[in-house]
Amino acid sequence: MLYFRPYLPERRLAMHARDELTKQEKIVLTLVARGWRTAKIARELYLSPRTVETHLAHIYSKLDVSSRTEAAVYALRANLTED
Repeated sequence: MLYFRPYLPERRLAMHARDELTKQEKIVLTLVARGWRTAKIARELYLSPRTVETHLAHIYSKLDVSSRTEAAVYALRANLTED
């Protein structure tokens, strides 16, 4: 069975997600959207890889996605990435 998420305007999605994500989650999401792997993110932010994975799990839950690719696409479409 396929599951389709109901359509919500991108602006509404972005506002909702922007409010829910912590500052650190936004940074991790930005780096994921740039194609960075967990180990590189961990080194750059002085975190353990497990902490980065925990941030990613929270991001997936808050954005209702199930992969790095989905999270990156969502972030880019909703302008959630830090410049």
